[in-house]
Amino acid sequence: MKSLRGYLVFSIIIFSIFLQGCTTVISAAGDKRDLSTQYDDEKIGFTCTSDFSDIKGEFRASCNAYQGKVLVTGQAANQAIIDQILSTVKKIENVKTVYNKMTVGPNNTTSGIADDVEISAKVVTALLETDGVSKLHTRIYTESGVVYLMGIVTQSAANIAIKVTKGVEGVKKVDTTLLTVK
Repeated sequence: MKSLRGYLVFSIIIFSIFLQGCTTVISAAGDKRDLSTQYDDEKIGFTCTSDFSDIKGEFRASCNAYQGKVLVTGQAANQAIIDQILSTVKKIENVKTVYNKMTVGPNNTTSGIADDVEISAKVVTALLETDGVSKLHTRIYTESGVVYLMGIVTQSAANIAIKVTKGVEGVKKVDTTLLTVK
């Protein structure tokens, strides 16, 4: 069983590095959202990326959508750029709410992004090894050491996931803005 978990963790790390670049780990299997909502959320994420190409200036921004709620993270040279990014996201079809977690300042470095990938992998591993919380119901995104938990979980599972995540080395903060408790 340990070797299966090791293989799974390794696969998740490789998958997240190559497909997203900045540490989104997605578990579609067992997702509590219906397929239409999952599709809409993925479409929002892809649309964000393509719509940002019209924005001028120095920035790095990522969108993570869950149930039409969009988490926007990253860095920009100034607030005006962040305002343009947020305005662009709000216009995307099926976006219900936008949560701005961007900061004004220099873009995250390659080393910083690699650290975030490592933190996400450690969180996934910790959750896989913990009873009472299903990794299949939780999405994890890490930006500058802040771990964002997204999903639909019970109160007990939320409490466990938060506690476990806080205990992972490198985690500066746990944000549950997009964690829905049912």
